[in-house]
Amino acid sequence: MAVFDTHRAVKTLTAAGFDEAQAEALIDAVGESHEALATNAGLEEVSRATRAEIREQSQTLRAEMQEQSQTLRAEMQEQSQTLRAEMQEQSQTLRTEMEELSQTLRAEMQELSQTLRAEMQELSQTLRAEMQVLDARIDLLAQTTKADLKDLELRLTLRLGALVVGTAGVLAVLQVLLP
Repeated sequence: MAVFDTHRAVKTLTAAGFDEAQAEALIDAVGESHEALATNAGLEEVSRATRAEIREQSQTLRAEMQEQSQTLRAEMQEQSQTLRAEMQEQSQTLRTEMEELSQTLRAEMQELSQTLRAEMQELSQTLRAEMQVLDARIDLLAQTTKADLKDLELRLTLRLGALVVGTAGVLAVLQVLLP
């Protein structure tokens, strides 16, 4: 970044006919306009930080989705093992009972199996729906972030343009005022 020698500029302006207060005021205004300019390095830093934040949020969401998926799988496996154990226990109990109860218990087990299958299908559909919602949230976050970046880029471009026009105006005034 170039350094602006304000003392030298004040001397130049006073030598050109400005009084010292006018010269200092003009140099202060020019100095403030230079301080407000956005630098490429600053814009790149904002861009890097935004990209890093998007990556971090994306990774967090993926990790959460994987964790939820693993938890649901573990719960389903545990339920499946528990149900299998219960079915085996019931089967052994049924074998010890009398023949006429055997047919009734087999019918109940078949009904239980259908219910469990229906519940597992329902759980599977619920999981798919939740994953779709999470995918939609990720997509929305990505779209929102892109829009925010474009808006930021536009605002920074407008401000930089305004500062360039303002600086050009000050330089034009200086050319008119200075011989």
